[in-house]
Amino acid sequence: MRLPDDDEQNLRIDILPAIDVIFAILALTIVASATLSRTEGLPVALPRASSADPQTLPDMTVTIAATGELQLDGVAIDLDGLVAAVAQRDRRRVILRADERVPHGQVVAVLDRLRQVEGVELAIGVEPVREP
Repeated sequence: MRLPDDDEQNLRIDILPAIDVIFAILALTIVASATLSRTEGLPVALPRASSADPQTLPDMTVTIAATGELQLDGVAIDLDGLVAAVAQRDRRRVILRADERVPHGQVVAVLDRLRQVEGVELAIGVEPVREP
């Protein structure tokens, strides 16, 4: 309703503050995503080796935590199901990341099970020694 005494004003929608907010959210998202790192399952203290060669990312990662917990690509699994889970996949390269406090016998048991899969390529994950 228009009253005869009202001054006619040009109303407009100012979108500049909205654009500023969107750019701030975009900048925070970019900064946050740049600080994220790829995790490969359980946190383990890998043993150190001076002859370690960096490898491309493996097709599968088997992790044994210091507590003995076993994971395949970040999903908990038991030793009996490991062979079937690896055999079902088309990928055949596997890196075993075992905490340095895991008993040698458990590492050998996992390696033995993985070798039962036909065509599997195995590698053991280590932390490279940094020379000063």
